[in-house]
Amino acid sequence: MSSMFSWVAVSLLTVVSTATGIPQDGECKDYGVDFERVFTRPGEAAMMNCSLVDPRVFNLTHPYNITWYHLRTGLERSSHMGHTIIQGTTLWFFNTTEEDKGEFMCVVRTLQGCFKQRYVLDVAAATWLERGCVHKERSRQFLVALTDDVVSCHSPVIDYLSYLDTYSIHWYRGCEVLQMGGKFLLRRDGYLHVTDVVPGDADNYTCLVSFQLGGVEGRMTETIETTVSVEVTYQPQILLPEGEISKVDLGSAVSKVCRVLVPGVGTHRVLVIWRTPYTYVSDNTTHRIHQLPQRELPDEDGVIVEVELVLSEVREEDLNVNFTCEAHNDRKIPMASFRLQLDSNLLLPLGLVFGGVALAFVQCVVLYRLFKIEIALTCRAMMPYLYRSTEGDGKLYDAYVVYPRVIGQSGSAEETFALSTIPKMLEGRYGYRLFILGRDCMPGEALVDVVCSSLALSRRVLLMYGGRSLSCEGVADWGAWLEQQLALQRSLLEDEGLGVVLIDLGGVSDSALPPAMRLLKEEQGALSPAPTHACCSSSSSSSSSSSSSTHGCCGTEEEEEEEEGEGDGVLPFINPPPRFWRELRYHMPIRGKARPRTRKHKHTHTQTHTHTAPV
Repeated sequence: MSSMFSWVAVSLLTVVSTATGIPQDGECKDYGVDFERVFTRPGEAAMMNCSLVDPRVFNLTHPYNITWYHLRTGLERSSHMGHTIIQGTTLWFFNTTEEDKGEFMCVVRTLQGCFKQRYVLDVAAATWLERGCVHKERSRQFLVALTDDVVSCHSPVIDYLSYLDTYSIHWYRGCEVLQMGGKFLLRRDGYLHVTDVVPGDADNYTCLVSFQLGGVEGRMTETIETTVSVEVTYQPQILLPEGEISKVDLGSAVSKVCRVLVPGVGTHRVLVIWRTPYTYVSDNTTHRIHQLPQRELPDEDGVIVEVELVLSEVREEDLNVNFTCEAHNDRKIPMASFRLQLDSNLLLPLGLVFGGVALAFVQCVVLYRLFKIEIALTCRAMMPYLYRSTEGDGKLYDAYVVYPRVIGQSGSAEETFALSTIPKMLEGRYGYRLFILGRDCMPGEALVDVVCSSLALSRRVLLMYGGRSLSCEGVADWGAWLEQQLALQRSLLEDEGLGVVLIDLGGVSDSALPPAMRLLKEEQGALSPAPTHACCSSSSSSSSSSSSSTHGCCGTEEEEEEEEGEGDGVLPFINPPPRFWRELRYHMPIRGKARPRTRKHKHTHTQTHTHTAPV
């Protein structure tokens, strides 16, 4: 029923339009003259499209009728009248002449009202050709050198190719037909693709569109004058982003810059765009995700193009999504992306870890400082093969023992400590080999020769001082003083490998020490086996047995048994704590088992000298 009504309404409108002719002023709503003029050439086709059929003008669901009038003649133009065809809202002209130029009116009538608008057709003069096949009126276009560019055909029929029955497109360079393939290619939209543009490609290009519509043949031509601009640009390089993962918090704002380097000189046609996996990012700043306008910065290699992506609020759907930056240009489109992930807030765990590591480090340092000696002794005992063996180093003794002696006094606690306690521990328990003057030398040997040769065969010097030798009323033994001086001289001046271990027996201040010993103690310290005693007792002199000391040779060693529970006049024994023995062993030579590397040595033969005791 509605289709029957529409047919009747259109028929009625057609009869009305035929009877009334060109509408008078005020009869129809006038939209004036269309801004764009239709330009054609004699013998070619032209077309006018009535733009009144628009929902902004009237309701398109209502029936309407379109009528065209040539205002100069006052005649209505209809299909197949002369050389015109009306198809929908378009008036087609075929084989136009100068008689066709002028104003044409489109009148649209509906049951609710009438609308009209004028259009201008301009037909060129007969001398519209230049050099035989190039139009005088032509458009201009720039091509960029060293790129693939396009020559656009601006003929209006290009936009209506789908309405034509048949059509063909040919391109001319000057007056020669271009053969498609290789450098020149015809695109589907009718444009001419030029490969690898060079300055010599600048010329006049003409596109010819031949077509058939409603059984009538027509043709349109358009000449484009091209100019090649020498602009050297290379493949853009995306500097940022670099595929990184950014840590964010939900609800926070995030921005990321896409930085693109466009190498070359001259202008460029690089367009930088952000996109998500679903769509391109809008440049509308009111959107939650948007991009800011493109900005350019000069660079010594070309131009830096930057576009900033803004997320005003990070949501859960934004996490683990690739935000991709694309640099659109005439060549390949480079891309780079980044992703967002939740910030796991590792400050507390990291703080605990680093705090624990720092605490463990401090504890290790403190424990090492407290138990350095125990650790070293344990390593030496459990891993002897990590330390070099002392065999073959030319030494005979692990240590030379120098202890204080006083003329006329023997059996003191210091002497007992040096002659009994030290050997019992170091030799008896730990296997060290010691040299003690008076115990390990032959009677009658020259004192200086024995001391010097024994020091040369020793790896350490256990230099004991204090007690009665430096603080008592007695006179120090000359032999002990000589041992001390020779040991200091050899260790400090002659033999760097001879280490000195100072053992402070107490009873003397540092200011009373000889300068060499005082300097040595300041540098390396001294071991203390026992608290400081009162070194002189009123009854000790009467109970001690005197032994003569020979100043030119060694005397014979007298063995005295130590008695426990002596009276109050006898000095107490020196009983070192275990800490003292650990420290002493720490400074003794390391008894390693690792064999030294094989080297060539000069063999030294030792000759044994026989000393004859004086009669």
